[in-house]
Amino acid sequence: MEANKWHRNFDDLKPYLKDKKVLDVGAAAGSNILPFCGKGSKGLDRKPGAPNIIKGDATSFELGEKFDVVTMCSIIEHLPSKEHVRSAFRQAHKHLRDDGLIIVQCPHAFDTGAWYEFEHELALTHHSVMQGLESVGFRIEGAWTHLRLPFDQAYVQRFGVVKLPISSDYIVKLLATANMARDVVVVGRKAGKGTRK
Repeated sequence: MEANKWHRNFDDLKPYLKDKKVLDVGAAAGSNILPFCGKGSKGLDRKPGAPNIIKGDATSFELGEKFDVVTMCSIIEHLPSKEHVRSAFRQAHKHLRDDGLIIVQCPHAFDTGAWYEFEHELALTHHSVMQGLESVGFRIEGAWTHLRLPFDQAYVQRFGVVKLPISSDYIVKLLATANMARDVVVVGRKAGKGTRK
């Protein structure tokens, strides 16, 4: 995806990344997340495309260091099974500091775009992503979808996409079925010392 288009679609992630040590799992060339992160940030990908990207698999990497935030944007839908997704979430949990955040973004299962790419193996909803994160010890901090509104391209170019907090399954399903709910974004927190799960 063209970098500045990605930046418009994910402006809401930037506050989570600023001045934080971030591990971007599935970073490829690292042009999407890493420019907004703090010192010590790096990417991980099976086929790294830049010097600050480490070669590794999302389900089994071992870096020997901790991060403030782990991002997994447009990666878990490429994994072959939900158990692989859970393994990737476990690895993220292991590499986060206490109270660290994980940010997961993937296409919404009910959006036809979820099946647009030949390499997409899994279709997930916000509930399945939240359940997967909770199953490995994360506490959910928030979830939302980006709406694809039926406005002309000039509106989207000027104002970006609309963020809709997820509070109703029915509304999100309805919007996704109408091809208006593009993706799922879920933020989870690793329980730290003194915090309750």
